[in-house]
Amino acid sequence: MHQIETTDLSDLNDFLQVEGSVRVRDWLPADIDGPAVAALSRDQVVAAARAYRTWLHPQRWRLAIFVSPDWRRRRIGADLLRALVGELPERAPELQAAVVATDTAAIGFLDHAGFVPVMTTRLGSLDVSTIPVVWRERCTNAQHLLERHGIRIDTLESRPELFEDTALLHDMIYRDQHAWDQPRTTTPEDRIDLFMNDVEFDPAMQFLALKGNELCAPASLRHTQRLDRLDFGWIGTVDVLPKHRELLYRAFRGCCLDAAIRRNACIDIEIDHVVSIANAIVDEIPVRWDDAWLTYVRNEELRHE
Repeated sequence: MHQIETTDLSDLNDFLQVEGSVRVRDWLPADIDGPAVAALSRDQVVAAARAYRTWLHPQRWRLAIFVSPDWRRRRIGADLLRALVGELPERAPELQAAVVATDTAAIGFLDHAGFVPVMTTRLGSLDVSTIPVVWRERCTNAQHLLERHGIRIDTLESRPELFEDTALLHDMIYRDQHAWDQPRTTTPEDRIDLFMNDVEFDPAMQFLALKGNELCAPASLRHTQRLDRLDFGWIGTVDVLPKHRELLYRAFRGCCLDAAIRRNACIDIEIDHVVSIANAIVDEIPVRWDDAWLTYVRNEELRHE
């Protein structure tokens, strides 16, 4: 037997640390308000769930549910989900959850609960010393071909006057890639805070594609907490350059690779399936892939019509 109770996220720390298999990203950021519930048996937590929403996506509540292995297949997950939805301050238009692609039990639970998959995110790492010379030559050739079409690649460090324009372009590309989860309207100050005002940002590794003086596409590497690792940041184009998109992605990847080699750093990669060209180019190099993550959503408004 079990009972469901509301709880505080801090009260679940011991349970989560003991179980160990819960990814921290499912439960953080802890400073964002949101309800949490727990299933207890004889005063011991055997399962837990929480919900939170981010400032940029206020219409969608993100969910995380974890049931101790010994307590699975007893409908505890369904009970937690029902209780958690009941604790939301108002009816959420949509609910979202992310699971590891190899977690068949979690995928089965979400399918049965009415969630549908909307996005796959691939995670991996790249040792830059393993990059084939021929691939680097392709990137260099792509940059030369772009120059013949009047498109050159520069850095934000060299073009600081484009700071706000770069933030705006990041915002446009983010919205295009998240059409299934439209963000709120942002101000120029919001866009700078969201995309360019963090400790990982480095103008020397923020690459810009320019056609004349028109900013057409950005790409970047970001610092991480480790000096020997960098993270692939945003990369994308606008409709002004549809014919040159593949060349841009390849040239940008080459710029990022050169920057990582100069810093003797490996590259962490996180890439969504919606960016098909970027995925195809990355698949040409020896990335060490971890398990992918699947994002699921459930439309609550349709369920209550």
